[in-house]
Amino acid sequence: MLLPQLTRTHQMILANARTTAGRFAELGKPDKNEKHLLPYIHQIHSAYSSLLATVHTNLGTTTTHQIGKINHQITTANKKRLQKDLRQLQEAGRQEKLDGGVPDYTEVKIRLVFALLLSGLLHIGETFFNISAFQVFGDMWLASAALAFALSIALFCWSHALPVFVKREVEKRRKILIAVGGISIVTVIFTVLGLLRSQMLALHTEQSVSAVYFVLLNLFVFIASAVVSYFLLPEWEAIKALIQSRKKQRQQKQRQQTHKVLTQQEKHLHTQAEQHVKNRILNIGQAYDLERQIHLWYREAVGVFIQENLIRRSDGITPKCFANEAPPLKGIYYLPEQN
Repeated sequence: MLLPQLTRTHQMILANARTTAGRFAELGKPDKNEKHLLPYIHQIHSAYSSLLATVHTNLGTTTTHQIGKINHQITTANKKRLQKDLRQLQEAGRQEKLDGGVPDYTEVKIRLVFALLLSGLLHIGETFFNISAFQVFGDMWLASAALAFALSIALFCWSHALPVFVKREVEKRRKILIAVGGISIVTVIFTVLGLLRSQMLALHTEQSVSAVYFVLLNLFVFIASAVVSYFLLPEWEAIKALIQSRKKQRQQKQRQQTHKVLTQQEKHLHTQAEQHVKNRILNIGQAYDLERQIHLWYREAVGVFIQENLIRRSDGITPKCFANEAPPLKGIYYLPEQN
């Protein structure tokens, strides 16, 4: 605590005041007509001014005001920035509602996932079915599996692309031509695979199986995948709308998270500003009380000086300056003339 330290210093100043008053009394000072008291109590005045400086140094009251202003400016600037960001988020939310909000494309998503999953399973089975066809080039199973997988990926993509091309056409005749042309392309590929598979089977089992069976089996898987795509796979516009919807949902979620963070930051700044005010009020209150006590001590010390000087004077004179008010101390918060 600062008060006990100040009290000890005050007691020392009182003792010095008595000593100084006696020394001036022996010299007959101040004179009877002396009007200025400060030259004789200068040490007392300086000592209590130093006590005020000690209070300001320990409590930081000399810089509290400036720090408070800086904190207020920083807090105000941050709050303005946060409020601006919040307004922008709210405006984006209002605009989204005016645009119809975030559409629900659950049905589109279910159809898309189901179509891709079902056709994917068909082509996975086809991949293992086609591995044997590529083993005719060698006994490396891994290389044959890689070729079969690559071919299945290409056929998978084509089985979904072909229905898209068919759907785009308006005329029935053109739809049929595109469908027949697309199936003809894969039929050629499946014929080659069937011949390779027949050759592989003949080498290992010495049995002859027509390549037609293998072609028909491959065509069945491809046509099944294409039919699934045709009836289940959503239109490309719906898929694009689904992608945009997912993007809007992510943006909406991000806005909500950002709004939550900004709101928490705003609350934190408000709490921080309140704490700054409380600290400053507490600091000023302590400084005011200590300044007031030092001013009282100062008056006491001046009174002790005057009383001791009058007691120890041999001429019985009362100088005129003793009737005047002692020169005031310069405080920051406690002003004697206002109290």
